[in-house]
Order: sequence, then structure tokens, then C-alpha cells
Amino acid sequence: FRAVIDGSAIKNIEVRSITDCSHPAFSHTETQFGVFATGLIKSGSVIAEYTGQLHVREGPMDDDNDDLEGYVIGPEEIRQMESVADSHSFDIEIHTSRSVEVFIRAKHCGNETAFINDKKGTSHDHNCTYLMVFIRDSPHVIVVAASDITADQELLVTYGERYWQYRTLLHKAKDKAKMTADGSHSDSNDSNASSVM
Repeated sequence: FRAVIDGSAIKNIEVRSITDCSHPAFSHTETQFGVFATGLIKSGSVIAEYTGQLHVREGPMDDDNDDLEGYVIGPEEIRQMESVADSHSFDIEIHTSRSVEVFIRAKHCGNETAFINDKKGTSHDHNCTYLMVFIRDSPHVIVVAASDITADQELLVTYGERYWQYRTLLHKAKDKAKMTADGSHSDSNDSNASSVM
């Protein structure tokens, strides 16, 4: 894994804007991106290291970490979930225990790998995967080709069900917060109207 250490692994890829309106990441309101091969990438090749800021989240973890429906969602939880389920980044967990979670976040710094999209909603299977390796006793996450990737083909991975659970729950929480705000707004209008009469 010398290529990971010296940074020479990034080759034959580039970030491009998503212009195909049938692509699940396409947006009419803001430009979305993906990573595409500029030449043949052979199956098993190390494409690049997934880089970003290392974060440590401390505190007790639930036994059933995947059951997100039980979470109480307030403004602070929505902010935290927005950072986890941000459309421009994806957190890579490198260690999780009952008391601490360590992950890499590429939202504010990183490389091309931060723009690799999930296969969900496309007609393709994933063609690359994340792999954690230890180099000099330090954990690194690398992106490896899971199959041959030809020029102009988009690199796709699997984010995992937890990511999509966060996204779904975040949308539900935002909708509920909006309905609550709209309800309180109409209530205040009703009371104002009553006081005028």
C-alpha cells in the first residue's frame, strides 16, 4: 500500500458534474457531482485513499444502533443528522464501540473520493468499495476497484443502510418540524383574528 502513503494512487479519475436528469443525484436547483474514470481501472486496483477530517464522537451508544426510528429528533439532532446525511459528503466509520465512534468526514477537506456516489437509484451495481487498512499501526480507508471500470464509467459504491436510514429520518424530522411551525403560525393567526372580533 505504498501508493496510499505517498498519495500516488489517484489516477484515471476525475470529478464531473451530473448532467443526466435520470441520475438519482441530479438536481435542478444545485450542481451535483460524481467521479468518473478517465481510463481503464482494473479490478482490485487501489484507486485512492478516502481522506478528510478525523472525528471522534464520545458517549454511550445504544445496543441497537441501527434502530434509528427510536431517536428523539429536535433542532440539534436535525443539525447533527444533516452533517451525517449531507449530500456532498459521506462519513466513513473506522471504529465504533459502546463509548466512542471514530470516523472520517470529507465535507470540508478531502479529495476526489468524497464525490463518489452510491449505486442506489442507478441501473448499475457498485464497481468499487471501501477497505480499511492499517499502515504503520494507523487506520486508513482506501477505495478499491471491485470490477474493471472503463473510461467514462462512473465510480459507484454502497453507502450502507445506516446512511439511508439517516436520510429518511432526517426528511421526516424536517417535514414534522415544518408542519409544527406552520401549525403554530396558523394558530397565532387564528388567535389574532379572534382578538380582532
